[in-house]
Amino acid sequence: AKPDQDVKFTIKFQEFSPNLWGLEFQKNKDYYVISTSNGSLEGLDNQEGGVCQTKTMKILMKVGQDPNSAGLPRHTDPTRRPEQEAGTNGKSSTTSPFVKDHS
Repeated sequence: AKPDQDVKFTIKFQEFSPNLWGLEFQKNKDYYVISTSNGSLEGLDNQEGGVCQTKTMKILMKVGQDPNSAGLPRHTDPTRRPEQEAGTNGKSSTTSPFVKDHS
């Protein structure tokens, strides 16, 4: 891609992927697209921090949820306790293999 051209990405939301490295998204979970670069050429390879941390540059994707809800997702599985599903801090987990939650 050239610097003056738009770059487009497609994210396919699916619970199961036939591709070994394909992304899988579970209903009622939150996922983030983040930027860990600090805006400099040297920061392109950063794996944490950057503008995600300093400028809150991240996109929240609420899979299978009401996008306008501010609360935690409802848990429909009666065999799981909420702290097991969401972690002890009450936040939903991020399960993508390449995304870290830096909030």
